[in-house]
Amino acid sequence: MFGAVWSNLALAPITPKVTHSLTRPCIPFNLPNYSTYRTDRRTHRGGGTAILIKNSIEHNSIMIHTDAVETTAIEIKGPNHKFTICSIYKPPSASTPNFIQDLKKIFRNRNQCLVVGDFNAKHRSWNHSSRNTVPGNALFNFARNNGLIISAPSDPTIIPSQQNRHPAIIDLGLSRGLSSITVESRCELTSDHNPVHFVVHFNFNNSHIPNCKSITNWNKYQDILATTIAGNPPISNIEDIEHAIENFNLNIHTAINQSSKFLPAKQAFTLVPLPIRLKIREKNRLRKFWQDTRYPPAKSAMNRLTREIRKDMLLIKRRNWDAALVESGDSPNDIHKFIARMNRKPVSYPPLLGSQGLVFGTREKADLFVDALEDSFQENRTPYDDDHIDEVDRVVRRFLRRNTPAAHPPHFSK
Repeated sequence: MFGAVWSNLALAPITPKVTHSLTRPCIPFNLPNYSTYRTDRRTHRGGGTAILIKNSIEHNSIMIHTDAVETTAIEIKGPNHKFTICSIYKPPSASTPNFIQDLKKIFRNRNQCLVVGDFNAKHRSWNHSSRNTVPGNALFNFARNNGLIISAPSDPTIIPSQQNRHPAIIDLGLSRGLSSITVESRCELTSDHNPVHFVVHFNFNNSHIPNCKSITNWNKYQDILATTIAGNPPISNIEDIEHAIENFNLNIHTAINQSSKFLPAKQAFTLVPLPIRLKIREKNRLRKFWQDTRYPPAKSAMNRLTREIRKDMLLIKRRNWDAALVESGDSPNDIHKFIARMNRKPVSYPPLLGSQGLVFGTREKADLFVDALEDSFQENRTPYDDDHIDEVDRVVRRFLRRNTPAAHPPHFSK
């Protein structure tokens, strides 16, 4: 169960989900059509961060070394710039100076960046009913001195179960280069932290392709290339070389598109029946009522509905599993195919190391290969000196004659 913070970022057509995770490292968490990036706490229970983003969005994960906070970060690629999303969790015992240094690392050299998560920091500018804490003062001063925007909901994000503790706003957003950020605390899920919903608008004009898979007829692809690509194009200057490269790339992409079929990738979703959805709706209503009134019977009814929903969802998963086993067949070959299909993992292509650092995107990798091949096939620009070459050849031969042992005469035994 994911708890603490579930910050759902609705970024125009982009919808990554940033979450503070309480799942153990051995428990997988996957959603259809989404890629999951996790930073699990492996020293003791609790903590950890995660980000879920649609597979159709061009992105890559990035590593940011921090000392005081736990982080998971990705970069979303736009037409002219990159947008960084970082999910963080600051433990209450973390050092405040180290916390500020970690924020400096995250925002360094990033023009558009959004950091969301559990900051465990209180300040009257966003938490009107509580006194300022040391991390809250440090966070407020850091944002003011660096031109950053603190985005916080108007309602509390943590509702403690203990009567002697007061609700507070500690789940925030810290951003640079973004505007029109709206934040809302929602009374959903079952954690003492409410989910926090961020809506960010920015000008990514490129549309993202839907999830699909391509089926290519390679024989047709080869025939198209054989008739469209010239064997030896006339080249007399640099402009002819560039023109030949552009035509070569264009013909390859055209041949792939003409010889391929694109089919939508269908994912199996768990359909939640209407009675369970009504229970979830009623549970959320009771949760909101309890947070406003702290009426104990409302808390008891909410907990009872939560247990019923978990039991109903587990029953649905078991029924779906039993149905999949029945459809797989009884023969050993069918069972083997079923197990192989269930154990299949998505292929992860590692980044490449270029002159400017790690390269993640497909286009950047192709450009890196082009640059490497271009450097490899360059002619030696140093002018040749035939006299120097002959002198080196004579020195090498002289050295080999001096240091090569003479062959011993054959020995014949009587």
